[in-house]
Parts: sequence; structure tokens; C-alpha cells
Amino acid sequence: MITPRRAALAFACLTALSPAAMAEERCFAMETKTSEAAMVLNLPDTDGPVAGTEHGTVQDHEQRYYTSWESKITGTRSGDWLDVTVETEIEEDRQVGDHRWRIDGGAIVADHGRFEPVPCNGSERSGFDNVPDHASDDISGGHCLDTEQVLLSCELQDGDVLSVCAAAGVSALSVRQGPLVAPDLELPGTADGSVERFMIHSLGYSGGYDTRLGLVSGDYTYVVYERMISRGPADPEKDMEGGVLLYEGRTLQVELACNSLSEAGQGLGQLFGAVQEKAFFDEDGLVD
Repeated sequence: MITPRRAALAFACLTALSPAAMAEERCFAMETKTSEAAMVLNLPDTDGPVAGTEHGTVQDHEQRYYTSWESKITGTRSGDWLDVTVETEIEEDRQVGDHRWRIDGGAIVADHGRFEPVPCNGSERSGFDNVPDHASDDISGGHCLDTEQVLLSCELQDGDVLSVCAAAGVSALSVRQGPLVAPDLELPGTADGSVERFMIHSLGYSGGYDTRLGLVSGDYTYVVYERMISRGPADPEKDMEGGVLLYEGRTLQVELACNSLSEAGQGLGQLFGAVQEKAFFDEDGLVD
């Protein structure tokens, strides 16, 4: 499983979330008996704007309760105090609240726990414990486990690997992105209820199609796309394209295309009938 700290780091980097780009990125982690969470903040040394993300999981084995949450954090620093607005998505419920947190010896004392500072570099050991047997020498299976179906796998323009993986019978669904043996990002982060978090839609056109798998988290919509494009009536061959789109609201913030699509992938079309079909995009972008 991806640790919350690595997931939060990747999500913050991927979304280019912070308007306070000149502030120093700082990372924090909290762990209790039943939960762990990570926070990435663009935090100035003096008074100024603050922005970042938080990602956490709850695994209460005694109560058989498992869930995860993602939060967007915005606000200001005044001395050792942070006045922040936190927008949290948990179990498809969006909650917004204003809070006052305290900086104490480098740690962040929030209303829901004490976050200790941790390194932000990428040198820490990967939290992806179930590295597939094929991962060290074969990109075709991407980040998918040996027990999972590979629906889409490719190397992105930035060198990361993108994988869409499904458990048997599409009982669980995951999108993973990052270095081959250590993905930084796993969405939605937990297997329970994962299929219900996604939506799928396809546009057909002469000689091809555009299929997209989407997941909404707060103001952000993460989209994996797969396209088949005709070369023209005189050429029976088709071109395949794929990649990732990230929207904030309806504004496209990040687009990373696949260098090529692996033939090992079964295609996003395998998800129709399992994932809710919703017309969430058209030729111009996202729609309500």
C-alpha cells in the first residue's frame, strides 16, 4: 500500500496545488493506533499564505472500519499560528471547516493530531509492499499486481509509469502512477468501495473513440484517457493514445501523454458495466 506521506507528496506535486510557490515545501506525518496521515504544506518562514494537501487512512481492525480521506488546505501564517480552511473529502462526503493550528518546534499541532516534520525527498523506502514479480524488467504490466488485470499500462512523457489495475471481476479498481517499482500515487487509495469512486464515459467518432476514466477529489478531477484514432479510409491501421489529465474545477492543470500504450492492457472498455457511466466530458473538456 502507498503510505499516506508518499501519496500526499505525489498529489501535491501533480496538482501544482499551491499558489504560494515561493514558500518552502515542508512535509509532516502523524500516526496513531488506528490511523496515519501525511501533510504537505507550502509554508513560509514568516507571515504569508499557506497551501497544501493532506491524505490519511483509518484501519481499525477491532471495529472493522476502514476508510481514507483527502484534504485541500489553504490559509495564512501569522507568527506561530496557521489560520486555515480545510476542504475534506471522505466517503464521498465533502466537508469544509475553518481551523487554527499551531507551529510547535517544527511540528504542526492540528485539531486532529500532532504532525511531526519528515523529509520531503524521494529517497525513502517505497511503501508499495506488493511489488509485482514482473516489475523489475517489464513495463507492460506496470504497477499491477500479478493477481490483477492490466487494463492500461504506459510510460508517461515524464518517465513515470501509469497503470489502471482491476481485481478479479472488477471487485476493486486502482490507478497508480510513479516510478515502476515505487508508485507515488494510488487512487483512490483503498480497495473497499474503490469501483464506486470512478466514472467512465466514451465518445465515438468515425474510425475511433475517446474513453475516459475519472475520479473526483474535492475541486480536482483526475482522468485517465484512451483513444483510438483512424489514419484515414485508405489505411486500416489505427493509432492508440493514452495519458493523464488533471483538472481543477474545469481548468486543465496537468496533461501527460503516454509514450505508447502497452498491448498487454485489456483497455478501459473492460470497465463498462462495472463502473458508473456518466457523461462527465465532451470535446471541449469537463461538463456537469
